[in-house]
Amino acid sequence: MNSGVQFVLPPLVLPFSQQLHSEAAEAAAHARAWAARTGLYATPQVADRAYRQLCDRFAAWVYPTAPRSRLDTLACLDLMMFLDDDHADEGAARLRPLTASPLLEVIEEPMSPVWCSRFRAHLAEWEQANVQAGFRRARSGPPPVLGEYVPWRRVSSTLIWHFDLVEYAHGFELPDDFLAGTLHHDVVDCAADVIAWTNDLFSAPKELSRGEPNNLLAVLAHHHRISLQHAAQDTADRITGRARQFLEFRAALVPAAHQGPTAEGLLLEWADHLGLWAGGNLAFCRESGRYPLRCA
Repeated sequence: MNSGVQFVLPPLVLPFSQQLHSEAAEAAAHARAWAARTGLYATPQVADRAYRQLCDRFAAWVYPTAPRSRLDTLACLDLMMFLDDDHADEGAARLRPLTASPLLEVIEEPMSPVWCSRFRAHLAEWEQANVQAGFRRARSGPPPVLGEYVPWRRVSSTLIWHFDLVEYAHGFELPDDFLAGTLHHDVVDCAADVIAWTNDLFSAPKELSRGEPNNLLAVLAHHHRISLQHAAQDTADRITGRARQFLEFRAALVPAAHQGPTAEGLLLEWADHLGLWAGGNLAFCRESGRYPLRCA
């Protein structure tokens, strides 16, 4: 690694529980068996890398209260997600893209046609964001400006379609009127920013060492003309600020949740699952070794 991309990870504390599913080991074993059976990994070395990084435990961190049967499916899907991410980072061909997986049909089977259309649309937007990321890398140009990067990163991070999967994981669907409202978008944007920027913080040493422009630290350091260490602190501050805003928006859900009997408690449950997602993602970043960092 070049000395210019070394920094110490600032302290980062989020107001969300970090809870590992009680059947994490069983779900990981299921995912590994599925990967072996379907030939997910091209070589044993690629599989070993994923398992050393504990990618088979990720779903158990971010869906810590899901029923076991759905957790198993999500653990398999997230193995594919990490493999797609590695292929994109390395410029390698995606031989088994997630968007072509039969797992999607398993997920969609219990969900409504409206939910399935929304989920597929979010997957398509993520695919397009992957294409845009590749164009940026190929141009070797400067990082995008902050106002362009932030909304793009919400999509490229996989979080928009992963938040759809919160509904699948727990067997409910959000009301259409809530999905169309501004409060839904506010909650989603906050949660996505917290999680995506956390990933940017932990992945920065690896990504910036190869000139990756698609990272919040690169954006801040370049456009604000600050050191990488200051960009890291700025990122941590932005994460905690967005986490506080998330809690404010969650509080605003209380009157919304009482607008009708069908929404009673559902919106708060959904928001709490997003909070668990953010807390679990932070725990995974710290335990997996996928992007090792020195901590302050």
